[in-house]
Amino acid sequence: MTAQSRVHVTGRLLDVNGQREIPRGLMGVHAFPKLTPEVAQEWGIDCVRHIHFAPGSGSIAWDKEGKLRAPFKDMAVVIDCQGDRYQHALVLSNPAYEEFFTRIGRQYAQKCKELGWRGYAEFWNEPYLNWAERSRKNYDPRLYDVSKAADDGPVTIKGWDEPLKYLRWRRLCAADDKGKINHLVPVPAGAKPGDKFDYELKLYFTEKGVKTYTVVEKWDVYDPTAVSFWSGKQNYDFYMWMFLPWAKAIKATNPEVTVIGGWDFPINSDRWKAWELLYKPMIDEAIQWLDGVSEHHYGSNTRVNAATYEVVVGYVMAEHGKRLRCFNTETAGCVDPAVPGNRHGNATPYGAYNYGLRDIIELIWRSPDKAVSRTAHGSLTPGWGGGGDEFLFKLLKDLRGPLVYCTSDDLEVWPAAAINGDKLVVVLFNDRQEKRAIDVHIDAPAGTTLLPGRKVWVEPAEALSFAEQPLAASGTALATRLDLPGKAGVKLVLPFVGEAPKDVQVMRRQYFARGVLRPVEPGKPATFAVAVDAAALADAHAAFIKVVLENHRGGGTVRLNGTAIALPQHDWITEVPVDPKLLRSRNELVFEAAAGAYQVDIASLVIDHPAPKPGAAP
Repeated sequence: MTAQSRVHVTGRLLDVNGQREIPRGLMGVHAFPKLTPEVAQEWGIDCVRHIHFAPGSGSIAWDKEGKLRAPFKDMAVVIDCQGDRYQHALVLSNPAYEEFFTRIGRQYAQKCKELGWRGYAEFWNEPYLNWAERSRKNYDPRLYDVSKAADDGPVTIKGWDEPLKYLRWRRLCAADDKGKINHLVPVPAGAKPGDKFDYELKLYFTEKGVKTYTVVEKWDVYDPTAVSFWSGKQNYDFYMWMFLPWAKAIKATNPEVTVIGGWDFPINSDRWKAWELLYKPMIDEAIQWLDGVSEHHYGSNTRVNAATYEVVVGYVMAEHGKRLRCFNTETAGCVDPAVPGNRHGNATPYGAYNYGLRDIIELIWRSPDKAVSRTAHGSLTPGWGGGGDEFLFKLLKDLRGPLVYCTSDDLEVWPAAAINGDKLVVVLFNDRQEKRAIDVHIDAPAGTTLLPGRKVWVEPAEALSFAEQPLAASGTALATRLDLPGKAGVKLVLPFVGEAPKDVQVMRRQYFARGVLRPVEPGKPATFAVAVDAAALADAHAAFIKVVLENHRGGGTVRLNGTAIALPQHDWITEVPVDPKLLRSRNELVFEAAAGAYQVDIASLVIDHPAPKPGAAP
């Protein structure tokens, strides 16, 4: 069978926009009860995220005596999330909220400084959800001054003089046959108190079937700016009123603490409305104190998630000149049952394992400089990650250490490689639906000789198990053919003798254009300007256009400084190799559509060039 894809693992150490190692935080967990040092070591868990229901200044990393404790003290990333979705925004009940959040931010940062601890502080878990719907924590009429209520009139917090900008009162509600108000049921237009109507709530947490409701008079609060079940502009204000004093206090006390803000759901939700209404405004308003953005993805397309990281980091680099990082603080291979309308679909053990593998390997291959954490939710719970996450973490346990420069001629075949001590570890993932014949060429790190190794994978059975085959290797290179099933991965472990290089040998630099979410239609191209570093360009040995595409069904073209290049029929992160000689210090990218419209979410140019010799000027 002729090889369909080619991968080259060069053995050379790689720096991707300053990131030089496998992001250990991708091997993380959330909601893992009683995680012991032994289990963390056995599985290879390097990151934990913990929710503090009531926001405060504590950390799971230290004990009641304030001393760092195992297993957290040895982990790469420990995220303390202050505040939970079942807790209403404290601005609604604490008149001194600014002083409170300033104090707890300062206390957390000071404790990290005293311990020499690199803290990761996240603000609030999933404020997009229960603040708005399901339990409607921030819409509870008891938190507001009902004496000022008027139908469709503004809402005032108890004890405040001025009304809020966005919340409104409504007078009519729907009551069930037991007289209980159901705020999720819309009252028909023109209905009067006492009228009855039938309605079916098709939400996973409600009973199935049509029910009869009665229109009753009772004051209720809602946000007309909300475009879906998730938070609108008023909850955005509540969030920022608390987040900003907290973040400012942390950074003023200890700039080494990483401050993470976000809404904890997919950044592109509802065709990027989440970005437009919540994520982007937060970034713009808090950029001075913000280090990272958090998101959650459950059972969704992991490639979409990776693409949103490109948009976040690219937007901030182009508009603010700052490099933010992205933090997944919950994920699993099943859909999130907390989302209205979703019913929990159990993930099989292999499904949970493979969902995580696909997610992690693409992030290492394409975005090791952007992704800091990935915390698997429910790794011990059947139907979530139970039975699968253990194999995921154990397979990737030795994928640690300095990044190794790889190439692939196939957009759907992803290599991730690292030098871990005296072995070269390579993980390949085939994202195509069908089996792929892959020619893999592996060069030993300079100054070393390869020894016989092994090929390891997970068998897709109901009860998972590892399978292993010997991998014959010797000398300074290995050429092998892999027949890799669709949507599957494999690990190659190659010991070596000799001393591997310690210094970076290849530098990869990415240069973003300004402008996101740009439509491209026939006759209506989208033009981007991209400036690149002249020194990197001078000795570039490889370059590519890196673009996030949506709904590109083929036929699109990009003109790089006037040279037309066909776009592959591909969506989300798409790399288009180009001759470095086509690049200039200032470049123009023009995306054109021949037939159907598509969208360019973010565009950039990437240059690979040799690293300066040790001791030489960069």
